[in-house]
Amino acid sequence: MTEKPKILYVEDNFMNRMLVKRLLEAHGYTVLEAADGLSGIKIAQEELPDLILMDINIPGMDGFEATTKLKSIEGLKDIPIVALAATRFMDENREIVLTAGCDGYIPKPIDVDTLPGLIKDFLAGKREMVAIAEEKVYLREYSQKLVDRLQEKIEELKAIEEQKRNSHQAIERGFNPYISGAPIREPDMFFGREGLLKKIINTLHNNSIMIHGPRRIGKTSLLYQLAARLRAASDPDYAFIPALIDLEGTTQEEFFHTLMEEILEDCQPYLAERLPLAYNEKGEAAYTHRDFARDLRTLIGHLQQNSDREVRLILLLDEVDVMNRYDQLIQQQLRRIFMKTFARNLGAVVAGVHISKEWERLESPWYNLFLEMELPPLSHEETARLIKEPVKGVYSYEAEAVEAIWEYSQGHPQLVQQLCLEAVNRLLQEKRSRVTRADVESVYQEIVAWEGMQEEQGERERARPLVKRVAEEGPTYEAEEGTDV
Repeated sequence: MTEKPKILYVEDNFMNRMLVKRLLEAHGYTVLEAADGLSGIKIAQEELPDLILMDINIPGMDGFEATTKLKSIEGLKDIPIVALAATRFMDENREIVLTAGCDGYIPKPIDVDTLPGLIKDFLAGKREMVAIAEEKVYLREYSQKLVDRLQEKIEELKAIEEQKRNSHQAIERGFNPYISGAPIREPDMFFGREGLLKKIINTLHNNSIMIHGPRRIGKTSLLYQLAARLRAASDPDYAFIPALIDLEGTTQEEFFHTLMEEILEDCQPYLAERLPLAYNEKGEAAYTHRDFARDLRTLIGHLQQNSDREVRLILLLDEVDVMNRYDQLIQQQLRRIFMKTFARNLGAVVAGVHISKEWERLESPWYNLFLEMELPPLSHEETARLIKEPVKGVYSYEAEAVEAIWEYSQGHPQLVQQLCLEAVNRLLQEKRSRVTRADVESVYQEIVAWEGMQEEQGERERARPLVKRVAEEGPTYEAEEGTDV
């Protein structure tokens, strides 16, 4: 009858010894036990085990000392010794363990499913793999990492191929998503104002706002996006109803009629019936501020009846600087409307280039009624998003090209859009898909030359072109002379 292999297990924890003893005995091994290093050496000399499992952290003579002693005793030095210790300890002391004479090590807590197989490998003389248990785990993890990296590389190559296909198709159809000069109406093309939009919406609970900033900084685009956010807002207290009103070209005679016309158009989804309004009976010239106030009261009352929250009608007035040319009486009349009892249900956000506040005049509609908020240029991060995200997966930018656009634009959104627009046009002409710094520098010089020519011919709206003003005064250049906001 073949003698069972003897395993000496040196471990100070009784429960661990019992667990391993029962496990190995169930797999046909004879298990000898020792609670410390000295006892382990004595039993090894008496029993001559086929393999020793040596816990490193044992009291008295620790596993290092016991291993060193065993390897110095004639007749015992060829017995394989496998160190047992926590994985972190082994990671830090691997060389010490091996120098002490251990033939390998197994991390703790012991994996009972793999332990019998590991011991079989040691007894069969397969000790060329140092730290068999850890190496097997390492190989599994390494193999998985290789698989993961390969998968990542495959996905990366797929993305590159997809971008190539997208770029080819985009070039063929002349795809260029950038917008220069026109307001941004699509939310996925609007970048860098998220914090400001949240601040405005929070402020509109109780106040009205005047937006100020340099020319073509994106005030109109902000109003479009604000209207969309207000419609979608899930405020627990207020039902915001925005009315976007562009006052450009509006005369003072048609001012109040125009306001009501735009308000009714935007309120149409909330109206279940045709309201008895003076607006429906009177023309532009005959429609007065009193008609407007009465109609507004009726409209707000109807909206409130059909809402479970407090209605807050928000007038988003763009190009409001046209009122600078109006008679002061019109401005006084507008102010009185904002002072009416129903005004708690009325708010406004006004924006324009040359708003004349004239704070010293009590009759000014803006006097002490509107909080001011600045619309600043985009940050570096926001500029990079505006550059790259509209063409993500289609075209790409060198890092130096992104930096060049930032340097030239200083975060001015219209100039960013203009540079990107022209850079992509260059790609389309040359059937390329990557924007370089040279592209940006070239289109910038073309824009400078074109604006210079327009300036000489007196065809531009303002005295100085946008590029020139940003270059000379940076992103926070002042508004033109005579402009308050």
